[in-house]
Amino acid sequence: MVTLDELHRQIRIAAWFARLGQFQAPPGIVAVQAPAGAPADLVWFPSDAAAVDPVHGDALEALANERGRTPEVVMAALTAAKWTRVSLRRARRHPLLAGPGGEDMAPAAHEAAVYACRRAAVEICLARSGFWANLVPLFRVGHWPLGRDGAGRLVVL
Repeated sequence: MVTLDELHRQIRIAAWFARLGQFQAPPGIVAVQAPAGAPADLVWFPSDAAAVDPVHGDALEALANERGRTPEVVMAALTAAKWTRVSLRRARRHPLLAGPGGEDMAPAAHEAAVYACRRAAVEICLARSGFWANLVPLFRVGHWPLGRDGAGRLVVL
């Protein structure tokens, strides 16, 4: 199981977005070479801190409340968000972040990374490591997990 210290280490050493379009997808995961190549039925992962977790809903917050650990969980999430924002300052602008039609996708990519790392911290803090904690290594090596397609498969740029 990943610890908060390990999560922070992964965030600190991340090669944010350095290998976009180079993901070699194992079975069950969809690799796209550019944002324009994303499936039409893609449901993007959130890039807004206030968005409801599309994987857990409010179940993790309810569990934290039930266990009396809400302050600890909130602090873990905020710390992960802070570390991620600091680490993202090193990210180089990748040409694929120009997006289809030339719009700047870098802010959405950065906020999606912050969201994923925050949710990973919540999972870890509550010993429910799983979905978000498993996405962080993809960000760490330079990919961007975009979301899920209509079949529920992970889509990675």
